[in-house]
Amino acid sequence: MPYTTVEVEVDLDDFETEDLLEELERRNAFPTQHLPDDVIEQLDHIHRARLCGQPWEDDLDRFLKDTLGRAI
Repeated sequence: MPYTTVEVEVDLDDFETEDLLEELERRNAFPTQHLPDDVIEQLDHIHRARLCGQPWEDDLDRFLKDTLGRAI
């Protein structure tokens, strides 16, 4: 049976975040699955602060220093 390759443009905004995350998990491609829980928690905190318009820069600087051992 022959296969045909097609290109499709998709706007990810048309999908719910939960649906996208479930699909990544189903494909075993969830980007944070190999990160320690504390790292995910710190990144989640920074992400939420940014979304809510709260200061996040110092938290990111601290995270990078703790993770990479380098200060900005």
